Amino acid sequence: MQKKCCKCPGSFEITDEDLVFYDKVSPIINKKKHRIPTPTLCTPCREQRRLAIPNVRNFYSRECNLCQKMMVSAYASDQLFTVYCQECWWGDKWDELTYGVDVDFSRPFIEQMQELQLKVPRLTLMNKAAENSEFCNYAGFNKNCYLAIAGSWYNEDCLYGTCFDHSKNSVDCSFLSYGELCYECIYGTKLYNCVYCVDSSDSSDCLFSFNLRGCRNCILSSNIRNKQYYIRNKQCTKQEFDEIRSMISRYEIFQKYLTEFHKWRKTLLRPANYNINCEDCIGDYLRNCKNVVNGFIGNGVEDAKNVFMVEYSKDFMDCCFAGYDNAQLFYECIAAGIGGQRNQFCFQNWSCNDILYCDTPQSSSDCFGCICIRNKQFCILNKQYSKNEYQELVPRIIDLMKKHGEWGEFFPSSYSPFAYNETFAQDYYPLAKKEALMNNLKWREDTNEILKVDRTIPSSNLPDSIHDIPDDILNWAVICAETGKPYRIVKQELYYYRSQNLPVPRLHYDARNKHRIQLHNLNKIHKKQCDKCNKEMHTVYSTDCSETVFCEECYLKEVY
Repeated sequence: MQKKCCKCPGSFEITDEDLVFYDKVSPIINKKKHRIPTPTLCTPCREQRRLAIPNVRNFYSRECNLCQKMMVSAYASDQLFTVYCQECWWGDKWDELTYGVDVDFSRPFIEQMQELQLKVPRLTLMNKAAENSEFCNYAGFNKNCYLAIAGSWYNEDCLYGTCFDHSKNSVDCSFLSYGELCYECIYGTKLYNCVYCVDSSDSSDCLFSFNLRGCRNCILSSNIRNKQYYIRNKQCTKQEFDEIRSMISRYEIFQKYLTEFHKWRKTLLRPANYNINCEDCIGDYLRNCKNVVNGFIGNGVEDAKNVFMVEYSKDFMDCCFAGYDNAQLFYECIAAGIGGQRNQFCFQNWSCNDILYCDTPQSSSDCFGCICIRNKQFCILNKQYSKNEYQELVPRIIDLMKKHGEWGEFFPSSYSPFAYNETFAQDYYPLAKKEALMNNLKWREDTNEILKVDRTIPSSNLPDSIHDIPDDILNWAVICAETGKPYRIVKQELYYYRSQNLPVPRLHYDARNKHRIQLHNLNKIHKKQCDKCNKEMHTVYSTDCSETVFCEECYLKEVY
C-alpha cells in the first residue's frame, strides 16, 4: 500500500508486515482490541517529529522549585515548567496525583495534556545513577563525566560524548563502545589511544584513520587489517610514526593532518554497510541483530523497523534512543525502555508496561495520557482510577482522539517542552529560524552570555602548542572561531590534552559536535549496484554518490 505523506511531498509504503505489527501492538482494553491506524507521515517525517521532543545537549542553571537549591537543568530558568532536582523529584515530598484532572470530552486530548504538562513537576535531567557527573543527560551510571549525553552509559572520566558506553578517559567521541584514551573517534569499538579514527575497532595508537581492524600505530590509513606502523597505507618505521605523533601537539600541525584526513576520506573505498553478525537486516551499524529493516546503530535487536540507536529489544517500530533490558512491543517512542512491554506513543518512559501517550512515566503500568508519574497504575491525566473505571474510560478517550485526528499519531512537535533548535531534531533535520517559525515550531535565541572569567580570548590567539598553554586558561573564556560562542576549558579536560599531547580545541563544543555529525552516514537506505560486481545491494550510499562502494563479498576480498 502506497501512501502520501501529510507533511512533505514524499510517499511511503505500508507493507503487509507493517499491518501485522500495527495489529500486534494495538492495545486490548477490556477484551476489545483498539486498532492502531497506519501512519500519515513518511518515515523521515515521523523520525523528525520524535527527535523534536528531547533536549539532550543544552544545559542551564535554575532553581529547584521544591528545595530552592540551584541545579543543572535541561530547562532554562525562563521556562514556565515546574522543575525539580534529582533528589526532590525521586523523593516522597510531592505527589503527582494531586495534579490529576478529569478528561474533558469536548476538547482535543493532547491539548489537555499540554495544560497538565505545565503543572506537573518535571525532572531536571534524565541522568540515572550519576557519580560526579551532573552535566549529563539521557545518560546513566557514569562516573566523573562531563557533557556525556544521549545514550551514554557506564563511562568514566569522559568528556563531551554522544552515545558512547563503557569507555574511559575519552573526549569528543560519538558512538564509541569500550574505548579508552580516545579523541574525536566516531563509530568505534575497543579502541585505545586513538585520535580521529572512524569506523574502526580493536585498534590502538592510530591517528586520522578510517575502517581499521586489529591495527596499531597507523596514521592516515584505511581499510587495512592487522597492520602495525603504517602511514598512508604504507609500511613505516617506528621513528617516522613517533615523529608525527609528537608533532600534533601543535594546533597548526594537527590541522594539517586533519585537513588531509577529510580530503582523503572522500576518496576511500566503502563497504555497503557496517553491520556485524546480523541476520536478514537492512541498515547500518547493526550488531547481533535479526530481522531489522531500516535500522541504524543497534545492538541485540530482533524484529524491528525504522529504529535509530536501539539496543537489546524485540518488536520495535519507529523508535529512537530506546530499548535495553529486553524491552518489547514499542511503537513511536523516544528515550524509552530499560525493560517494559507494550509502550506506544510515549517519551522518557523507563521500565513501564501497557502505557499509551505518556510523558516521562517511570516504572508504571496501565496508564494513559499521564505526565511524570512514578510507580502508578490505572491513571489517566494523572488521576487515579479503579481497573474497571480505567477500562471504561480509555475506549472513550481513543474515540475522542480519533475525532481530532490524534489517535495513532505521536505527539506533535508543538508538545515538546523545548524549542526546536534545542532538540536532537536540529542535529539531524536542521532548520533555520525562519523555517522553524513558519512551521509553528518554537525557537530559542542564543544569548552568547560571557562567562564569569578573568579573561576573554579569541581561540585564534591561543598558543599553538599544548606545551605553551598556561594553567590560567582554566579562568578564561575562549571565543569559538566558527560560532562566536564562548566556551571554557575545564581542569579535567586540560589534563587530558596535556597527557595526550593534543592541542586545545579552537571550536565550541556545539561546533565540534556538528562536525562529527557531518561524518555520520545518513539514516537512509538506497538500492545500489556494487561498484565491482554490479550486484544489487542495500546501502546508505545513493546511486549518485562519489564514493566507491562494494558489496560485502567484494569488500572482504579487497581488504583481506
